Amino acid sequence: MFTPKIHMYYCTEGDSIELSCSVYTDNIEVEWYKDVNELHECTNISITSNGNHRMLTILETTVTDSGTYFVKAQNAVMKISLTVKAIFKRRLVDKTNMEGLDTNLECETEEKNCNVRWFRNNVEITDEQDRMKIETTQGRVHTLFISKTSLEDSGTYSIKIKGVKSIAQLDVKGNISYS
Repeated sequence: MFTPKIHMYYCTEGDSIELSCSVYTDNIEVEWYKDVNELHECTNISITSNGNHRMLTILETTVTDSGTYFVKAQNAVMKISLTVKAIFKRRLVDKTNMEGLDTNLECETEEKNCNVRWFRNNVEITDEQDRMKIETTQGRVHTLFISKTSLEDSGTYSIKIKGVKSIAQLDVKGNISYS
């Protein structure tokens, strides 16, 4: 039923990937499965064919898409392995800091030179914002610096890469003055 091909696929979280196989004739219908569950088209899965090629496309992959996929045509089955590597090598972590001190939030990505976007309480942070600076070192370490942290800087911070987020809470404590 199937023509030979390598059946191991690798990608990074957030990527789209096309799993494919070739059948001997273009009139052979196939069914796609992940483990024991049959797959159908939905918002992140597309099932297509072109001549004798059959494709399953997964958009914006997540680590949970890793696993064993099967293509079934009549009584023949082909096994395909997919490994989706996490985009974050080191995620953001929650921080507590004292008012007036500098704070940095940092994460590391598997891929170099990713297009990243930082957010505070779901509002995008631009590099020109007062007291905040965005920096990338070695192409993989992404840092948000907040100078002279104030109580108003407390909140939820996130970084988004290829549709994947890492989230951390910043809790700023006020200085206690004794009179």
